[in-house]
Amino acid sequence: MGTNVRNPNSILMGTGILYVGGMNVGQLTGDVVVDLGTEEYKIEAGFPRATIKKYIIKEPSTISAAMLEVDPAVLAVLFPRFTAASEASGTVVVPTEHVGAISSTAWRGLTHRNVLTAGFSLSKGSVISVAANPGDTVVNVANSSGFTAGDSVTLAGGGKTETKTVASVQVSAKTITISAGLTNGYSLGATVSNGTDALTITTDYLVNPLDGQVLRVEGSSALLEGDTVVASYSYTQQASRSLSFGGKISSEKFPIVFEHERDDGVKVVVELYSGQLAGNLAIPFSDGKETVVGVVIEGTADSSRAKGDQIGRISWVG
Repeated sequence: MGTNVRNPNSILMGTGILYVGGMNVGQLTGDVVVDLGTEEYKIEAGFPRATIKKYIIKEPSTISAAMLEVDPAVLAVLFPRFTAASEASGTVVVPTEHVGAISSTAWRGLTHRNVLTAGFSLSKGSVISVAANPGDTVVNVANSSGFTAGDSVTLAGGGKTETKTVASVQVSAKTITISAGLTNGYSLGATVSNGTDALTITTDYLVNPLDGQVLRVEGSSALLEGDTVVASYSYTQQASRSLSFGGKISSEKFPIVFEHERDDGVKVVVELYSGQLAGNLAIPFSDGKETVVGVVIEGTADSSRAKGDQIGRISWVG
């Protein structure tokens, strides 16, 4: 008969990347198993007995994986009853950083990890695409869609900063016209931040402080999908890290995402909207082979979502 392959790209091989609470857990080894099951209660009657009705009484949904990297920051997220600590050698301030386009489906990385949420701010903005000189009233930016006439904008770069008012915006030309000429000159890559449209953490965006990432909150009206943003934050430079345990009870939940990339570049994305670790933490140390930490994460229902979409989803993206 020969083969009956409809699409060779639908044949999957290999594992992928596991994200826990937005954090990439690192290299995986062995199989990643996505198990989406049901447990049923059956009513049987007659002779011979036959099933006359059955009910789904449980929807166990799990992702099992084995981590090759033993990172205390990752383990602290997976096991909320543990406490991660660090001895920091100092705090560094990042006045402005162009993050780029933000999304509600993929975390966007900052330049630094170990970000402090206190004082963290995110605003719509862009970078200067053509050097600007003192006296200029037209500023060329990589993306002008985040600005409107009347907005207060702050330009920063090279240790210089100033605030101006937008007179008009030319989206197709990617320029903004300001009401008064620039006091300073700014080179390519300097940031332009919108100070009028205030963005709020947890309402408009989320921050993953350990990995230094930001994510748009789906449904935010102030921050749209694909808007370019500028961040201002501080981060700690760590000298050592530790993981302590004992006496802490936690029922924290976190979103789980597993991404597998097909040969044609399409990503198969498995999401558990809200997950909890099932089982214990076991870290085997061996003379003969590498240490592998196995985890099983169980999805929990989010009753705020529509029926049929309360535990998770599988998407083909690309």
